Amino acid sequence: MTAQSDRDVVYIVKASENNPELLHSLRSVAKNLPHRRVWIVGYRPRWVAADVGYVQTIQRGPKHSNTWQNWVSATRCPDISDEFVLFNDDFFVTKPAADVPTVHRGTLGEMIDWYARHRLTSHRQRAAVTRRALQRAGRAEPLYSYELHTPMVINRHILAEGVALLNSGRSTAGVNIAKRTFYGNLAGVGGERSPDVKVMKGAEGLPEVSLPFLSTSPHSWTGLAGGWIRQLFAEPGRYERVPSGGLYQPPAVRRPASARR
Repeated sequence: MTAQSDRDVVYIVKASENNPELLHSLRSVAKNLPHRRVWIVGYRPRWVAADVGYVQTIQRGPKHSNTWQNWVSATRCPDISDEFVLFNDDFFVTKPAADVPTVHRGTLGEMIDWYARHRLTSHRQRAAVTRRALQRAGRAEPLYSYELHTPMVINRHILAEGVALLNSGRSTAGVNIAKRTFYGNLAGVGGERSPDVKVMKGAEGLPEVSLPFLSTSPHSWTGLAGGWIRQLFAEPGRYERVPSGGLYQPPAVRRPASARR
């Protein structure tokens, strides 16, 4: 088992300079989570410090296609630690954490039924495709859902095996599966059941969970949860460019004169 201090933190990041969630997430990692190095896979904003590792990925497709390509790119970078902690840009470490616990949402069958009851058709279909892919890979029940908005420890070599396995199938591609769930069951990580830590609504309070993590949505980032995070991590951290004049801000992109008319 790799010590947390020997693991890299790997972010999957969309193509955007305006990403205050990533800024505060990086501050939370620098302050509260032991790690070896931070990497960004996908797009690295110009305000990110130069010592943050970068794996560039072209992101021109829909969301699930882009994130899948970023996952694949992470497996192909030999400089990323064999075990790393996967982050989204809206994950925050809210207090000191010596390690990253393994958690799941319950069995995959339970989640498929839950999606059906709540008429979340695309989520149900993705979970069903994932279950079939795992069954073809020889994984037996119980299968668990790992679709939680928390950091997840990933073994880069096992993930690469999963990528190769999916690419060899005729009808299953990585863009059609629940990626965390596929990896978690392929690797047999187990874990403890936990409620999610994502805050969806602006007026919603903080989740009552013991985990040292929080995740926001576009609505909650501008609401109570986002305000709490911005206050908690107000000080600049080592993963952002901070010249003498204060926090680095990317220069505004000026619109052509013809576009302003």
